[in-house]
Amino acid sequence: MRTKTNIFPTNLRQECAEDAPQKEKILRQERGAEAPQKEKILRPECGAEAPTFLSAVYKRGTQAKKRQAYAPQYGRSMIEMLGVLAIIGVLTVGSITGYSRAMRRHLLNKQREQISYILSAAETHYNMINPSNLSSYSLKPIFETFGWIPEEMIRENDNTYIYDVFKNKIYPYYHRIGFMGLRIELANDNPREQCVSLYQMLKQYHSFLWATEVQKTDNSYVNLYYGDQYCIGSPKCIRDLTPAKISELCRVCDDEQSCDLFILWK
Repeated sequence: MRTKTNIFPTNLRQECAEDAPQKEKILRQERGAEAPQKEKILRPECGAEAPTFLSAVYKRGTQAKKRQAYAPQYGRSMIEMLGVLAIIGVLTVGSITGYSRAMRRHLLNKQREQISYILSAAETHYNMINPSNLSSYSLKPIFETFGWIPEEMIRENDNTYIYDVFKNKIYPYYHRIGFMGLRIELANDNPREQCVSLYQMLKQYHSFLWATEVQKTDNSYVNLYYGDQYCIGSPKCIRDLTPAKISELCRVCDDEQSCDLFILWK
């Protein structure tokens, strides 16, 4: 059976030790006999020494903390665990989506850099090529000799095509009527998006280019847009292409069918 503990200090000074029971009785009458023992206020009585009284209070608080520390600990519920897993899943999907978008932007920018590298070299060193001396329609060996092609676009034992970051075939060629250019076969990984991205880049070469065109494979030239020297009196100027018009031009390229983008100069 659990016994009651006297909460009053026992190490009273000698001159008031005899009065301690009387003090305790008076305190009980003041608080009411029905008051629970645990509601009594610990305080020094009859001149109890303060350090001893505070030590008793501290001891009781320390014991309570120990009991709480050694109380049985229970694991998480199934609902809480499912909630944590759901949050982790959402964060993972968001991270993968963000990474995929960033990687896609990187590839499109890389493709633009590769084509821009060739066009910049052709614009700067255009006079290095004399069309009357050309014996082949393929300009890949000449471009490679002059250093106009990034090395990552060149494949050994292929003297006709070069390849962009999406592994699309690119044919640098010369036409007998007197112009040179690139034919890019947009056939891999969302060709329409590539078409829009490349047309946005081509606007900066409006003063150098003769014309640009995007079409289904093996179709004839239609809907050409011309550079500054060749669009006089014509509304179809490369410099005037708007995002809406570019999107319309590239509509012939979709996710399921390939298309050819021609970039021409003379």
